Amino acid sequence: MCAPIAWTRDLLPPGTFWSNDEFTRDRVAAIQLVRKIGRMLAAEHPEVAELYRDTNEMLTCLDIARRILSDEEVARSPDVASKAVVYALKLLIPEQERAQITHIRRGQHIRQRWDFTSEEFRAHCRAAAQKRHEKCGVDVPAMLGGRGRTAWILEEKRALMELAASGAYVGVCGGPDYGHIAVLLNERFHQGHPVRYENSCTSMAAYLKRKKR
Repeated sequence: MCAPIAWTRDLLPPGTFWSNDEFTRDRVAAIQLVRKIGRMLAAEHPEVAELYRDTNEMLTCLDIARRILSDEEVARSPDVASKAVVYALKLLIPEQERAQITHIRRGQHIRQRWDFTSEEFRAHCRAAAQKRHEKCGVDVPAMLGGRGRTAWILEEKRALMELAASGAYVGVCGGPDYGHIAVLLNERFHQGHPVRYENSCTSMAAYLKRKKR
């Protein structure tokens, strides 16, 4: 375990730092801290690369952070700890290899998280669609289908926000990777057809966040 890091309130407030789209002082400080810790992990704990390469144990970046950093440091800001591991991995593992590992891990995550082929899951989706039809009084899927669009059911929206908040899929800038999340949603809800894309997932997530406020 590495030496404790000075995560003071001046550097970083408690909780997440992706709470809004503004580059506040706190958020900038958090990003700087991610880079600082990420460089330290890459230099002093190169084993983070082997932990990520191990697709049998399937540790998340947050799990890896818990293996190396202290409980107090991780609890202070799980987002910073997780993203620092992501930063370290980019320094330690070549981009092509990292993409291959991510592809393997994503496929295993899908199989572990959801059983897309079960009749129970299909019946659940059919029942949800029927409830939506009865509530709206119109055939929303047919209406949107005529425009070349597919309506979002409640379960799909929940899955979108759950995956975005999980920290398992992190983009280049440190926020949710909606391109990867779109692949997951298509596998779960659309039989693998390319119905959801990065832009549509980003827009829907932003809409749901605004609606929640």
